[in-house]
Amino acid sequence: RWLNEVGIPVKFDVLFFKKRLASLSEEALDAILEAREEAEFDKAWIKAHEAYGKLKRRWPRAAKTFQQISAAARGHELADYIADDMDLIACYEHSHSDDSFMKLLIACYETGQVPGEHRFNDRPA
Repeated sequence: RWLNEVGIPVKFDVLFFKKRLASLSEEALDAILEAREEAEFDKAWIKAHEAYGKLKRRWPRAAKTFQQISAAARGHELADYIADDMDLIACYEHSHSDDSFMKLLIACYETGQVPGEHRFNDRPA
């Protein structure tokens, strides 16, 4: 399970991601965003959101974490995507489903990568 008993992602290290995003150039942030907007990733994310987003389970610390991540990313739109990922993961975890895209999304965060840093089909290291 990726969430603890109160629904907080225990394997998402906010401090690590704040430092990670702060270290990336504007061009690198844009490249990650562009990779996420490619058809393959975008379609898979939307399909997952349609399947699990309806569950209305939200990550309790999403707003605070968004503010921290957004500041680290210098207000870059990628912070919105990360917050949306956290909400989607929270919904997915409550669904008790088995979804390869969601597993890949979670694996990215578990290994300290922002989904989109690598091609969609590449497995995180």
